[in-house]
Amino acid sequence: MSDYTFVAGQCHIKMVSLLITIFNIGKLSQVRLKKQDMHKSASAGKLRLISSLA
Repeated sequence: MSDYTFVAGQCHIKMVSLLITIFNIGKLSQVRLKKQDMHKSASAGKLRLISSLA
């Protein structure tokens, strides 16, 4: 019985670390997407400014 609980505990730890890794990767990709969106909106703002001046 103790062997079984040990194996289950090891599996649980692996699952948790995997979930944390997936969560962190998701956060990183979200940050990257936000940066790209900011860059896009900034360039769109520049285009609007240029077209309004022209």
